[in-house]
Amino acid sequence: MNELYGEGRPTGETVKLSPAEEQARKRRGQWLALALVAFVFLVFSITVARLGGSLENATESREWPSGSEQSAPGVLDAPPSEEPAE
Repeated sequence: MNELYGEGRPTGETVKLSPAEEQARKRRGQWLALALVAFVFLVFSITVARLGGSLENATESREWPSGSEQSAPGVLDAPPSEEPAE
């Protein structure tokens, strides 16, 4: 099956890394993990900032009824209609 992917024949050989190479691999992995966390935080922060701005604009542009006709936010008043049919 390895021949299908062009990998050659398995020989059973392994590569033994030196302590310096193992340390370099570990350090590289830690930097990649840190970069990934920073990217996720950046995307999250931008998303929150953009959604927060959208919510502020939505509430500022909405006109609320004044006086005793005031209803709860988000509750739509029923359209005026004729006498209810019995």
